[in-house]
Amino acid sequence: MFLCQVELLSSLPQPNGEPFYLGVGKYNFDPNLQVGDEVWVNDWEVWGKTYHLKTKIVARKKEIHPPDHTLERFGAEAIRNGLFILRIFVEAEDRDAVLEISENIERHKSTAGFPA
Repeated sequence: MFLCQVELLSSLPQPNGEPFYLGVGKYNFDPNLQVGDEVWVNDWEVWGKTYHLKTKIVARKKEIHPPDHTLERFGAEAIRNGLFILRIFVEAEDRDAVLEISENIERHKSTAGFPA
């Protein structure tokens, strides 16, 4: 099974110090976005506010997950055949908007989870 995820760098803290990314898109194909490409994240609604973010591709990461029951959230095909994930990381030009999004998620995460 193939999955492409586009993920936005947030300002949410991680206990282990690693960056935290927010999912802004999932696809069953490679959109051929390359490091340095500019991409708009349009009409992204987070807790009642809509954002339009100019972003830049900063990295691509390819992951192979062998067949395993831990892939249950991806469906039966992933459990049977495994999963190839292409993760495309973007950073937004408007850091204030990302901070606002991150603060809203932090404020709401304990009661309702993450919007994605």
